[in-house]
Amino acid sequence: VSYHQVQEVFADGKPRLSISGWFHWDESKATSTDEAAASRIHLQVGGGLTKEEDFEDLDVPADESSAEESDSLTPSEKEFLCSFVNAEFLEKENIQKISAQFIEESSVELRDFLNEGKLAELEPLLLENEEGSPDPALRPCPDAGDSWEEVGPPHLQHYLRARGNAKGLSASLEALRRELFASPAFARLLSLYTTMLPCAHRGQSRWFRRGLDYTVAHADAMAPEHRLDATLCVLPKGTDEAAFDTGDFGAFDCYVAADDSTSGAAAAVFREDDDDGPLVSVSPRHNSLSLVLRDTEVRR
Repeated sequence: VSYHQVQEVFADGKPRLSISGWFHWDESKATSTDEAAASRIHLQVGGGLTKEEDFEDLDVPADESSAEESDSLTPSEKEFLCSFVNAEFLEKENIQKISAQFIEESSVELRDFLNEGKLAELEPLLLENEEGSPDPALRPCPDAGDSWEEVGPPHLQHYLRARGNAKGLSASLEALRRELFASPAFARLLSLYTTMLPCAHRGQSRWFRRGLDYTVAHADAMAPEHRLDATLCVLPKGTDEAAFDTGDFGAFDCYVAADDSTSGAAAAVFREDDDDGPLVSVSPRHNSLSLVLRDTEVRR
């Protein structure tokens, strides 16, 4: 059994450097202590990624059938959502267009999702994290120590997640997550977009730094039932979004079909046949909400 980690170093005008480290042992000579340690590693990798207890119930309408039959928002729902969301996405005609695309493709991307007021609150905070070192990978977050925590394990994922005592950018993102994404009105809006009424939710505010952070598709993260992924992306002003379209810089959400022969493996397996490429790939776009329906045979 072996695990490895790779760190890549980039610099203008210089070759790319890669540093790799390997940790391994012979399974045939494993002692009971080694086996117990390996078991703990496996449980730690899989734990917390798909646990049902991580989900919180949503206060959906008492009469779910009537809510599903209605094809528009109530005045109170629309008034609440207008304080966060671009009003164009709340109009009945646009909701029907979004729903038609989602039904056909099982995914949809809504650009300019937040209204100008909410976006104006976030953009100065996003720029704060871009100030300092000329290399974005080396720029420290002004409130990283108090408001962000590292998430691993490193052979599967590495990024920063907002802490409970968040401040600055992390506090604003967490407030948006709690007030909008966890609200019954937003669940109702999702039901109109997707024809499915969410009954529970979970979420987190994540920060991915260029050249440092990533997630890897793996079997332990596969959902035991159908899931709807709703991801809001925000980027610092001035980011070259076109650069992400090449796929050379990462930062995209990629959905791939699981390989039956490696359903229990921790690492991702990508097929070489071009016909079996990603099912859906979502590139970073500022102020964009992506909705993707993921079934039990899809890895993200």
